[in-house]
Amino acid sequence: YIFVRRNLRYPLFEVFDGPAANASCPDRGQSTTARQSLLMLNSELVLQMAQQLAGRVLDEGHTTPAEQATAVFRRALSRTPEAGELEELVAFLEQQQALLTADARASEELSLPISKASLENPYAAAALTDLCLAVLNSSEFVYVD
Repeated sequence: YIFVRRNLRYPLFEVFDGPAANASCPDRGQSTTARQSLLMLNSELVLQMAQQLAGRVLDEGHTTPAEQATAVFRRALSRTPEAGELEELVAFLEQQQALLTADARASEELSLPISKASLENPYAAAALTDLCLAVLNSSEFVYVD
């Protein structure tokens, strides 16, 4: 829950066509815009959600890329990934870890999971956060069928 003032629109809700609180809204408009996608990809809030999801996956003891990808799908999409999807997810984790390792950033510069588990490999942990961010930005997560 968030505190709402009638005459002040919350920016996140405004981008996603949230109605004004000072007027009745019998019918909500729907739109899909570039601003919405950019907000989801670049928002501090969505990044924190991805870090928390990655941390939860690590805290549950999932260590291999396949286990981690499956756990992320179960938490975010309420289903297990299909075989082809799992291959892509594992490949993404491995490629992202290789890119982050080659970049050799300090761990303070990485988007690390919010986890109670010790992060033995910060690059693998940051790659998991990136995977969570990608899943949270997927059409299947954003749109309910």
